[in-house]
Amino acid sequence: MEFILPGAPQFKANLHCHSNLSDGRLTPEELVRAYRGQGYSILAITDHEASYDHTAVSGPDFLMVTGYEAYIRPSPDCRLDNYGPEIHLNLLAREPHNTTLIGFDPKFCKYMPPEEAVRREKAGNLGPRRYDRAYIQAFIDQARASGYLVAYNHPCWSMESQEDILAYSGCFSLEVFNTGSMKISGAEENMALYDRMLRMGKRPYVHGAEDNHNHQPFGSPLCDSFGAWTMLLSEELSYPSVIRALEGGGFTPAPARPLPGCPSRGKGL
Repeated sequence: MEFILPGAPQFKANLHCHSNLSDGRLTPEELVRAYRGQGYSILAITDHEASYDHTAVSGPDFLMVTGYEAYIRPSPDCRLDNYGPEIHLNLLAREPHNTTLIGFDPKFCKYMPPEEAVRREKAGNLGPRRYDRAYIQAFIDQARASGYLVAYNHPCWSMESQEDILAYSGCFSLEVFNTGSMKISGAEENMALYDRMLRMGKRPYVHGAEDNHNHQPFGSPLCDSFGAWTMLLSEELSYPSVIRALEGGGFTPAPARPLPGCPSRGKGL
């Protein structure tokens, strides 16, 4: 499959995925089998506030990227407000065994067993999170300093104002399309936001991702797998090479146009 440059090595990737280690239905091993079977070569399982190193299930033809999804919302008790803003960030580790937790708050880190969370290296402010620009920017800065590439996830679903989004700096890429959010509400194409970023001199890369939880079976119109992907122009299928491609912008999003699901926010995090 060639999307970027004919004859060059390029690999199909899903950079946003959830397993049963948080609120997904499938095990990491089941996800690897499913995505390998659909022609993907790269998968990042980014469970909610649950940093795990899955590189042991990598193989010669399939690479696991280490990372997790962090989120900051106004509720100090991590309650979801279906009508209020919050921010979700994918932290993709530059080094395969980096599972550092940023800004650890046990009320948000609710999927990882406490005994597992205790063993994780931690960085940044510990304790209650704050949903304000200064705290969020400090969180992004700390994640980058701790060895992560930071991606901004599903702007439409997050309901942040464009002014807030445009105020942040340090995200290497923006999810321009998100299959899971598109299935839920029919709205997760973010080219207008990206255009405004460019007009303001902000030039993040953009990528397509699944955000799949697999609560619906494969083949169902509401299945959130295999609807979008990112093609990486990497020298080889190795961890250092893939990270270099991400950092250097050697990739392009390739979103499909799946049928939308029910018009509601719908993710009970």
